[in-house]
Amino acid sequence: MSTLSFDEQIRQHIKAQTAIQSEQAIDWNNRLVWWRLKVEELLSHMKQWLSPLIADGTIRMHQDRIQISEEMLGSYELPHLIFTFGSVALRIKPVGSVIIGAFGRIDVEGPQGKAMLILVTDDDDAPPAQRREQAKWFIAYPEQRQKLFELDEGAFKQLVVDLMGVGD
Repeated sequence: MSTLSFDEQIRQHIKAQTAIQSEQAIDWNNRLVWWRLKVEELLSHMKQWLSPLIADGTIRMHQDRIQISEEMLGSYELPHLIFTFGSVALRIKPVGSVIIGAFGRIDVEGPQGKAMLILVTDDDDAPPAQRREQAKWFIAYPEQRQKLFELDEGAFKQLVVDLMGVGD
């Protein structure tokens, strides 16, 4: 039996719980900086993967900024890309970072449909900071939402083919 009074036990318990919660609290400023970096890195990869076709004028690229507003992160701007193939466009638009089941989402839309790029980790049991370090981009097609395809250069080019209707 504890030698502490009931009141002291309750106060110590609350103090311990508060300390644990503050250790686990999300630093939203840090999260926003990290999210911006992840989006900018991904868009940079996309530009690099399409650079030969951009350089020779086959694809035109336009980069702009969009305003996003999220409850926990507030309002902020992120870049978005539009790749134009002749008279049709492929739009790559960040949606947000605070979404259920992932660290962020980017929508990709072309004349033949839509897909989502989801930033997730395989290890849901890891601490939040470690999960962010392990996070990778995956493609989710609307008709196959349960099946994710890891995003790399080949998967991105296939996504472009799918959404632009190349070869149809």
